[in-house]
Amino acid sequence: NVLKLLARDRDKYISMHSMHLAQVACTLSVAMNWPSGTTFQKLSFAAFFHDIVFSNHDLARVKSLVELEQKKKQFTEAEITLYKNHPMLCSEIVKKFQEIPADVDTVILQHHEMPDGNGFPRKLSSTYISPLSCLFIVAHDLVDLIFDTDGKPNVQDFFKESKKIYSGGNFRRVLDT
Repeated sequence: NVLKLLARDRDKYISMHSMHLAQVACTLSVAMNWPSGTTFQKLSFAAFFHDIVFSNHDLARVKSLVELEQKKKQFTEAEITLYKNHPMLCSEIVKKFQEIPADVDTVILQHHEMPDGNGFPRKLSSTYISPLSCLFIVAHDLVDLIFDTDGKPNVQDFFKESKKIYSGGNFRRVLDT
């Protein structure tokens, strides 16, 4: 039913993406045997705040700097700058709330990092990306796949292919579930 909602509410990408990212990330944490309320809370806050600075749904759907470069004619210079800086901006917003648990800002800051060091904003490799961020990144990719396949992803193929991409560092634990 959740996957059907994604297909139906594609025009509400930012809110639907955030809501489903929280659900998928928490489900992955259970599969990894990290089922604590604190973990669920951190992942949920990260999901709801990771793209909080966006109002343009098309910009929020961009997955990487490479894709942004390919689509740059669709966006203004200000939007391109916003995209490149959104992990830092969203992380800074979260730091202002005492009610949000520690580590949420780190997850948000790292949600576009890649294990090979080609992510952004800091170009961290897998050994420098936090375990919770690794879980969140994989969940983020799975939610993107769900949107891209109209709610009909091949989850087994996703995890098989993800093991090739996310083979190092803290990603191993996520994909060994």
